[in-house]
Amino acid sequence: EFRRMLMLFMQPTKYPVQPYTQYMKPKRMHLFTLIQLLLFAALYAVKSIKTIAIAFPILIAACIPVRLYILPLIFTDDELVLIDSDPNTVKAWIANREADDDEKKVLVNEEDQDDGKPKDEPEAGDIEAVAPPRRRSR
Repeated sequence: EFRRMLMLFMQPTKYPVQPYTQYMKPKRMHLFTLIQLLLFAALYAVKSIKTIAIAFPILIAACIPVRLYILPLIFTDDELVLIDSDPNTVKAWIANREADDDEKKVLVNEEDQDDGKPKDEPEAGDIEAVAPPRRRSR
């Protein structure tokens, strides 16, 4: 997609609001875009050189195993859904993700309310009693 190619030269704060910009790391998104550009350049080179132009359909057919077998080795299933799926699949993935996040929030709230004790003071068996709390990185 041409937009992703332009994003190689943008500041991350200026990225358009897309599922792949919201849920993927920029490095992973750019890696996918560079792989696509590499395949495009190979197709263009084969098409342009008359002596090997007959291999163009073979190279087109070779893109299918690259997508089915090589890209899943490099990217997670979630990343491939976000960056290389139809919009309905992406919407379903986002809905599942939000449902999972809501479920986790409910479970955390239930744990806080289960015994009536304030959770600020760690008990002897709690991990927090042994390790200091982690700070969020910004």
